[in-house]
Amino acid sequence: MKLLKVMLSLWLTTILLLSEVQMQAFAMASSQTLSPSSWQTGATGLRTTQNSNAQTAGLGFVITAESWPSLTLRGGVMNADESYVGPRLAGPIGIPLGQIRVSGASGSFSSQSADWAHNTLTYSYSGGSLQVTASRMSAAVAIQSSATSLTLFTGNVSRYSWSSTRVNRLSDGPIYPKYVAYTSGGTLQIRTLSTTSTSLSGMDSSWILLWFGGNSHFVDTRKPLSYEWTLPTSDAYQADAPLLIVFQNKPSAVKHASSGGIELSFPSSLGALSLLPIDGRFTRPTSETEGWATGLPQAMQDKVNFWANRSCEFPLTVTETYQYIPSTDTARITETFTFLSICSGGTRFAPIPPFLSIATNNLPIQFSGTVNRNGNLNTEFGPVAGIDGVSSYTWSMSGLKTYTNETRSVLNGSVPDELRQKLEAEVQKIIASGHYAPWIFLDAVPVHKSRGDLYWANPADVLLHLIEIAEAVENPSLKASLIQYIQNERNNYPPETVYNLSITEGKRRGPFSFIDGAVEYIWNPNATQEDTRQDSFLKDVPLYSFYALARYYQFTQQTLPSSTWQKALETLDRDMREQDWATFYWFANYQDRRIAVENANRHFAGMIGFIRLAQMSRDSTNEELARCLFLKATVLRSAMAQYPRYLGNTGLTALPPSPSWMPTYRSHPFIGYLYNYDWRSSSDDSRQVVYLNQFSVDLNDYNHLQVVYNTLRDRDTFNYRGQDSPYLAAFRDITPELGRYLKDWNFSDVSVVLNKVKALYPHWYAAFAEGTLGWEHNLSHPIDSFQIFMAHAWILDTPGTSLARYTDISWLSDGDFFYLQKIAEAVKHYRGIQWSSSISVQAWAVPGNQTIRFYWWIYPDQNDGYTWRIDLSGPGSPSPVTGIPFTTRTYLFTGLTNYATYSATISLVDQEGTILATSRPVQVMPTDLMVSLPIVFKAP
Repeated sequence: MKLLKVMLSLWLTTILLLSEVQMQAFAMASSQTLSPSSWQTGATGLRTTQNSNAQTAGLGFVITAESWPSLTLRGGVMNADESYVGPRLAGPIGIPLGQIRVSGASGSFSSQSADWAHNTLTYSYSGGSLQVTASRMSAAVAIQSSATSLTLFTGNVSRYSWSSTRVNRLSDGPIYPKYVAYTSGGTLQIRTLSTTSTSLSGMDSSWILLWFGGNSHFVDTRKPLSYEWTLPTSDAYQADAPLLIVFQNKPSAVKHASSGGIELSFPSSLGALSLLPIDGRFTRPTSETEGWATGLPQAMQDKVNFWANRSCEFPLTVTETYQYIPSTDTARITETFTFLSICSGGTRFAPIPPFLSIATNNLPIQFSGTVNRNGNLNTEFGPVAGIDGVSSYTWSMSGLKTYTNETRSVLNGSVPDELRQKLEAEVQKIIASGHYAPWIFLDAVPVHKSRGDLYWANPADVLLHLIEIAEAVENPSLKASLIQYIQNERNNYPPETVYNLSITEGKRRGPFSFIDGAVEYIWNPNATQEDTRQDSFLKDVPLYSFYALARYYQFTQQTLPSSTWQKALETLDRDMREQDWATFYWFANYQDRRIAVENANRHFAGMIGFIRLAQMSRDSTNEELARCLFLKATVLRSAMAQYPRYLGNTGLTALPPSPSWMPTYRSHPFIGYLYNYDWRSSSDDSRQVVYLNQFSVDLNDYNHLQVVYNTLRDRDTFNYRGQDSPYLAAFRDITPELGRYLKDWNFSDVSVVLNKVKALYPHWYAAFAEGTLGWEHNLSHPIDSFQIFMAHAWILDTPGTSLARYTDISWLSDGDFFYLQKIAEAVKHYRGIQWSSSISVQAWAVPGNQTIRFYWWIYPDQNDGYTWRIDLSGPGSPSPVTGIPFTTRTYLFTGLTNYATYSATISLVDQEGTILATSRPVQVMPTDLMVSLPIVFKAP
């Protein structure tokens, strides 16, 4: 008996020590504070060495690092290659504007200095240097040099001309702006440029305006270019892009340069200047700008005055700081700028991130100053707006805790027996099968084993599906078995370290889960050959995985290991290091998944997961930082949803006259789209942001990127699988919280997608439905019906009766997680769903001689005013202890019986006596035999 007591005492003491070590480890992990300033100053994505085309980009120009910097505007079209149906438009291909050179000098690219919002390129030449800065805060570029002569838009470039029947590719050659406007004696002067110098000695303003007019070398369109081999060449026009130059030192003369472009002469050094495409991404027909030879329209004169005044200071750097105010649930972000002085007497203009400007149409963002949106300068990334007269401002939003702290509770409504039995039967198959291999969905076997998609290769995806399924299971023993299965998966394949499951390890999911040697060769995360699918695999642990882990720990009520929290910190730190200030998205090749809206969905969920884990780990510092970063994630997702409306409302996109233009223009049988038979305005535009980085924004309904024609893009990001392996883009990896958010803030934007899908595919929910997107494949991908189903459940709140019908049949004989989750979601909607704050109480105990001391903590923390209740069962237990003050986190019971087992729960109680949350039972045994184990050392 004595030996038994000693063994029990050793066991109890060990448990106590492990708990103490765990709590110390949490404290150590919490002491690691993330460093946003290092993310901002250390970002490398804008460096020209980070992409194969040696390019960097601001909001207006793309700069290619050659012997001298070369400028390209976004836009431009050409004839589509191999259209099969006669001339059609393809693009955007970029609008080359030639090089910037110090006149008469040979240059060489010598260095660059980049951060998350700008890159300054330095070029050396005999006698001096030239610096060119591309900024994500401005559509302009800044140029600095001590040279006395500067040549702009020089060298041979690609040139195009337009007729109503085709776009003609001309030979490469020089280009020449035709007109210059400036003021002299208070009067607007317009001159036609030539090789003879135009004197600017009487110029009394600090600016000139250049445009090409009849000398234009590029063609453009405002019609949607998302649909290959669709737009006729009659929808294009010979285009112009007026350019505003603001000077520090006024030039004395301007003329056409012998090698193309213009040559500016200065009495002394040029100092600094800014070069701005004054219409942003908007181009004008030359039939309009040629008419400016006799005078600028008043609207353009006003626009020149507006931007000349606000170009005297060029935004050079920006730092961002974060503050969260718990009492009002307000996330506040402060932007602080430094400026390069261009000229005197202007108005300082602190820019708003362009994606934030788009999102303010929907979100109640508050600014510390009045936002000036009067410049009518709209870039590919959003409008250029800002606050006058300041170098710093704050923007904020309240109420986002709704999406991070509240979770869904399933109520007790009745469920049809058939639906419940179907769910239980499928769950039993999972439990009996053990671990499953990922599903490689093959869509064109036996001819093309590379066409299809990869599902459930990330163990976090497996956890998410199974937890959503388990919440719907009512049978206690079956639910307990499924929970054990989930715990085994979590422990055997930890999502914080494992991001690609082996495609050969685990049970196959039935006849449609096929694999052979060729499939193994093609679907290989380490493959490099062209026809392989390494793009389908993750390259690292995504932040999205920590959403799944947060759901796991909420669902199982297990204690979060400090190592998991440390991995979450490391992952967020990595993810935030290459985000673009302008869009809150990633620079090229730093994104998690290649499809932008899919990535935004995942980032939204990942930030929620991080916040929840921060609460569990009691790391308030990083939690509050994350709440500000979550604000940026919500802005990103809202801006993406709004983006087609932005294009339409600003005139960057204009539609053909006929509402049925899209199917009417389509005259080929090769590619399927989400056809729009009644496209009258931007409110009918169901396209999504599928491509986004510092170079470009592309829209499509599915995962097809029009990269093949776009010379601005890094070819490493080319995902050709969008045509032969297509899936809808909008709602992949949607979560209940994101569905709720989109319903609250972007309902009309996402409804247009759901309405178009339903109209075109009334059987959208059917398994094995015919493939109608893209080309040369057979079936609609399983992810399409799943994501649309979840959008119905989480955005439209479709009733259980309809959801049950939409579950259809399984693709697989067992292990079809999409099918099971659809059944589970239908069950939940029958039972009823309620959003409520998810409160978790964690408790542990320390035994003593006839005593037990209980400790506990709660996440998320609650307002004072609640009380605690402890229910203790065992020999001589007192009645429930109630009314314990909320701030209390420990309680001692005395007079208990040694070596008897006691069980206790600790509950949070509101003012009305309602129990809001209860800990899992804690079992403990008082003892008078305590053993000291001197193997545990306190961390320094």
